[in-house]
Amino acid sequence: MPGEMARDAGLTLPEELQIAMLECLDRLECLDEELEHRYKAMDGILITFGVVQPKTLLTSTEEKLRDIVPNLTKIYDELCTEDIILEILRLRRHLEAASISLQEAVQWTTLQLLKFIVKWDYSDSVPNFGKSAEKFCKKLREDASSLYGVSQATGTLVESITFILRYLFNNNCEHMEDFRPVLVRNVHEARDTLPSTRGWRSTYSQIETKEMLSLRLLCMSPAVVFSDLSVARCVILSSGTLAPIISLYSELGANFPLKVSPNHVVPPDRVWVGTLNTCPDGTPLECTMRGTDRPSILDALGRAVHEVAAVTPNGVLCFLPSYVLMNKLIKRWRETGLWHELGDIKHLFQESRNAQDHNDVMEDYYNYVSTKKGAILFAVYRGKVSEGMDFKDHQARAVITVGIPYPNTFDTTIREKMRYNDKHTRDRSLLPSSEWLRVQAYRALNQAVGRCVRHRDDWGAVLLCDSRFTSNYYTEHLAHWLRNFLGDNHNSFSSLLNSPKSLSSFMQKMTIKEEIDL
Repeated sequence: MPGEMARDAGLTLPEELQIAMLECLDRLECLDEELEHRYKAMDGILITFGVVQPKTLLTSTEEKLRDIVPNLTKIYDELCTEDIILEILRLRRHLEAASISLQEAVQWTTLQLLKFIVKWDYSDSVPNFGKSAEKFCKKLREDASSLYGVSQATGTLVESITFILRYLFNNNCEHMEDFRPVLVRNVHEARDTLPSTRGWRSTYSQIETKEMLSLRLLCMSPAVVFSDLSVARCVILSSGTLAPIISLYSELGANFPLKVSPNHVVPPDRVWVGTLNTCPDGTPLECTMRGTDRPSILDALGRAVHEVAAVTPNGVLCFLPSYVLMNKLIKRWRETGLWHELGDIKHLFQESRNAQDHNDVMEDYYNYVSTKKGAILFAVYRGKVSEGMDFKDHQARAVITVGIPYPNTFDTTIREKMRYNDKHTRDRSLLPSSEWLRVQAYRALNQAVGRCVRHRDDWGAVLLCDSRFTSNYYTEHLAHWLRNFLGDNHNSFSSLLNSPKSLSSFMQKMTIKEEIDL
């Protein structure tokens, strides 16, 4: 019968195919054994290559490897140059045969990582590694010249590994579930030219893409590290931007019976705080990710920045949720001519991700902000400008915030933290992931707003751009002093400039007062 023939064909394999499959399985088993053997042989070698990217390890020519290895073997004399090269070449062939990809991020559980450590006999060497690392780092600090070819980056790497392993293996791995190992591939663009002697960088210099693989052991609970302070008789947490503090107790695993949230030292008449909740045409100013895809929102934000800059002397800070939105806004404003209009009333600066560029930008901003024309600095939440930098007096007479900076839920670290919190909401009283995201957003917002009005005699204004701030739900996590100053000062474009309590009236009053005081 046709049906029976088909059924038989589905259950019976030709003998040749069975043999081929068995041979394939044998080869795979041999490959697995060979990988295990070679990987153990690479134990000390991988430590040597701690600061070499996996990409270099797998793609360098044999000639290039022969140039690299001698410098490393001067530190590790017990390793033979020829053996290292052979092991690298063999490991590369096995990785290629196993189809290991370096183009994607890889994620493991902490248990998988510990199994890996135990399987390759690393667990017994961890304590010795800690002692050796301590001696190595001490020698690097005291006599770096004796360690030929070893950079400070190597020392930092070794210290970081020691620090993490100490917590991971502490008290029989009691914090194992608090860590998440992740292999991350970072890709970023960088200019391949250095600044000239005058400090300028050509906008036409070539952009090159750089990538790096990094193994991260993410700690999901700050309580792991904070537990070291449990022996202290008293711990005081003091900061101007701890708010919202709703998550501090559970995240740090500690009880704080006393809590103080005083008012700002600056008198109320020296601070203006308000929101802008509509576009010029009266439609809601939706500064969400979806909202900022609309040209009308981009134009409205540009007009808001222009109006604030026009009435504010000296410095203006404008904080945005991401570099992507910053670039999108500036691109749109260039197309509409608004960028040119802004340049007529203020010198324009953008925060840079590059450390050297950042220092150059800040130096120029501080120089130009004291001029009659003043300056605007566009920056991002959680960036260098928003966290830790001080903008007092004329350096920031106004701060404009755009949107509410919720963390990027596509980021591996954020995604893992959300899962961790949801898992331990009941047993550790952690905030659910949705509420945790909200707390992180407002902490970043409060941090950015806190860059201005730095002392009792200072003065300035804060404009929160987003229609959501008209709801109490979106203002309850603002810093205590910020909520007090805000009140019900919610504005349209018209009231922002023309009402008795408008921003322009405040700026005019304070400018006159400052001139009289001088």
